Amino acid sequence: MTAENGGEPVGSGGPDRKGSIRERILAAAVRLFGELGYTETTMERIAAEAGVARATVFNNYASKEKLFDAVASTHYVGFADCLRAENDPDLELRVRLDNALARWSSSFATHVDAVIPVVHSWVHAGGPLLPGSDATADLLAEMIGAEQAAGRLGSERSPIVMGRAASDALTGTLLRWTTDSNPTAESLSEALIATADAIRFE
Repeated sequence: MTAENGGEPVGSGGPDRKGSIRERILAAAVRLFGELGYTETTMERIAAEAGVARATVFNNYASKEKLFDAVASTHYVGFADCLRAENDPDLELRVRLDNALARWSSSFATHVDAVIPVVHSWVHAGGPLLPGSDATADLLAEMIGAEQAAGRLGSERSPIVMGRAASDALTGTLLRWTTDSNPTAESLSEALIATADAIRFE
């Protein structure tokens, strides 16, 4: 099969070659999602950036949504996943939150340059307004509700409202961090802990 636009043909090479092509496509997608945003990045542009045929991109990823999901899952660990790992109910809420924030920040340490375009693309795509984006807020609300039921936290405020407020504050901190001149995992951790300090769980 002949390559389109000067790109490589679909299915060229063996398994190692296939892996190399997928890596090139992912790398190209990271660059373009970061530079152009989700909407302006097309599969055609990704193919040209990766130096492969448009059909090759679709052969590896059925849609732009699937490709973005692959980029995100490769380079980004969700905060909700880190919260779920802190499942010891005997620990105070703030200790569990700090542990999750430390885990989240450290997950960025080896690929900060790749994470930032993913976060920017997430924002361009609608970010906190996308379906399923309430996972962190819902989990925080569940944890807050459990603390209230155990009598370790005041019950005057709705856990749902508190969970959403905390999630929004942490998301805002993450977005601001991506605009720093020299963003690092350490600076993100410091900023997130400062945000958690400002959140009053009473």
